[in-house]
Amino acid sequence: MAKQQIRIRYQKQLIKLGKHIRSVREAYGISQEQLAADAEIPYSSVNEIEAGKTNPTIASLMALADALEIPLKDLVGF
Repeated sequence: MAKQQIRIRYQKQLIKLGKHIRSVREAYGISQEQLAADAEIPYSSVNEIEAGKTNPTIASLMALADALEIPLKDLVGF
């Protein structure tokens, strides 16, 4: 299955994931820019993940969880 088809197939879940990540980030009171810096990933990646516009890699999700100092399961287990 092509990358674009996967993204479309799971669009609703990606949007839910992005909203959850945004809510966790906002609960910690940090900006997307700060989260990106702490996770050492591009700001554009954080923005696209939170908007549900991209299918994040497990490495990106692990970096976000580490930056937020929460277990990965709490980041993706919404």
